[in-house]
Amino acid sequence: MADQKISQLTSYTTPIGTDLLPIVDITNSVTKRIAASALLYSPATKVVAPSSSTTRADYYTTGTNDDVQIQAAINAVQSAGGGRVMLHAGTYTLGAQVIISASNVNLEGQGTGTIITQANSANLSSLLYISGINISQVKLYNFLVDGNKAHNTGATGILMQTSASSNSWVILQDLVVQNCPNNGVAWNANPGSSSYYIQRVHSFQHGGNGFHVPYSSGAALTDSVFDSCIADTNALNGFYLTTLDTHFTNCKSYFNGSAGGNNHGYYIAGYNNYFTNCQAQDNYQSGFYSDNPGDPTYGAQNCVFMNCDADSNNQNNNASYGNGFQLKNVSGWMLIGCQAYERPYPFSWTQRNGVLMEGTTNNTIVIGLTGSGNSGSLLSNTSSGTNFTYFKSNAALTLGGVTPIYSLIGPDGIKYGDITYDGTNMEVEVSSGDLNLRAGLAGGALGNINVWSLLGNPFFKVGNQNFTQALTFQHDGNNGNIATTTGYLKFNSPTGTKVTTLTASATISVDPTIGDNFTLTPAQDETLNMASVISGQTLTIIVTTSGTTSRTITFGTSFKSTGTLATGTVSGKVFTITFKSDGTNYNEVSRTTAM
Repeated sequence: MADQKISQLTSYTTPIGTDLLPIVDITNSVTKRIAASALLYSPATKVVAPSSSTTRADYYTTGTNDDVQIQAAINAVQSAGGGRVMLHAGTYTLGAQVIISASNVNLEGQGTGTIITQANSANLSSLLYISGINISQVKLYNFLVDGNKAHNTGATGILMQTSASSNSWVILQDLVVQNCPNNGVAWNANPGSSSYYIQRVHSFQHGGNGFHVPYSSGAALTDSVFDSCIADTNALNGFYLTTLDTHFTNCKSYFNGSAGGNNHGYYIAGYNNYFTNCQAQDNYQSGFYSDNPGDPTYGAQNCVFMNCDADSNNQNNNASYGNGFQLKNVSGWMLIGCQAYERPYPFSWTQRNGVLMEGTTNNTIVIGLTGSGNSGSLLSNTSSGTNFTYFKSNAALTLGGVTPIYSLIGPDGIKYGDITYDGTNMEVEVSSGDLNLRAGLAGGALGNINVWSLLGNPFFKVGNQNFTQALTFQHDGNNGNIATTTGYLKFNSPTGTKVTTLTASATISVDPTIGDNFTLTPAQDETLNMASVISGQTLTIIVTTSGTTSRTITFGTSFKSTGTLATGTVSGKVFTITFKSDGTNYNEVSRTTAM
């Protein structure tokens, strides 16, 4: 072949079977088949294999203190400025911790056939430890870590701390971590690590947490991604997370918290975290839980959950926990399109509430929640804070004996949205043109209910009306009104509006805030006066005669009418008079003759 520059040579390709040739390794006295091209290994690639293997390797382990050979291979690639340590299939038994302490190191296995375990009674602090200042580009890939929990009282599977690294880009991918006496996958805090990518890691059957990110004068992990990770059958939490600005996608946590106490599927102790398509199923206490621990300033605020699922948690039938989502003392959380339900199987346990907001939980939004089968409510809010909820409940609703679905009517008579009520809370969806505003109405069955918008400051808009203060919904068990300094809103039942009976008296005060329709059976000559005026309101008064004496009805304060009404001497006749408010007076627009 003619001489060529190195840059002109063809790239390396994986050898095929015909490229293999037998050689004799005198050191091990066995015949091995290797790729001819592998005789020219790069010094940045080191291969470790069990002594029984027929694979060519740089280091052979004996099954005892195999950490010596693995550490030697790691040290070699670290000294070379980085590279790969390849672990062939087999079991590697450690007597000491294996440490990666430099950048650009990959530790790779050959699937779950590559097993790293600790010797009996070794009680290591961790089997693998990634640690160093400003190190980056480290990857653990495609092997199994077994903590040998049956014969040890200590050890975390994989422990990490790459402090001061703003862009560590440490990758854990396609790993199984099991049977550790302590935690499966964990980080040390103070200072913490950042920019990790954790993908397809299964952490289970540990005496501690599946994934453990603690807090100690700072978050242990920030600006990272967990993708398709599973934590199950751990004594404590599936995921304990004092993370910051970290994303969790397609993760699952089940059968965690068997030790009881304050241990759950996901224990969220950090802030500004995002959960998408994550599930908590059959955990012993709550599915998703937080009581605002972690950072003393920010706690566990501003976490977002989209399309997450809480399925049949509370195996311990715990009266303090056991909810699908349990939000205690948190602030600024948002649940969008989530589900919280109990599967229709004959379990010996039942998930309590789908979502429980308690303590000082504040400024939290729940939109589009669905679910059924919870022993309590789909959503229960006992918190002292102002929160916003909108969802369609599957439960049968009752409110004052009438259909509890209300229409939100603007001052122009146009319907702008609907309201539902579940016996404890009211939810309203208001739509106006391109504006979709969802606000929560928190309160009891009767009394005033404060309405705050989600647009801030507060700012509430319906149609062309802007409301720049909190609104008060005066609720009477059937209908209600919102009277403000800038306009008028009315909540009407679609099955009919409430009719209020006026008590006969020489002088009668009519209160427009309790409804639009009034009936009167006069017992004498009577004068009607408006107690107040609501701009734009349409008011109807129905007068029914009784007896054979004619009565005169006079429309007094704040009325402008065509005159008095004489009832006549025939009993049982009905007159209907309708008024429209201009903000100052109620002006008569129609009056029927006796019917």
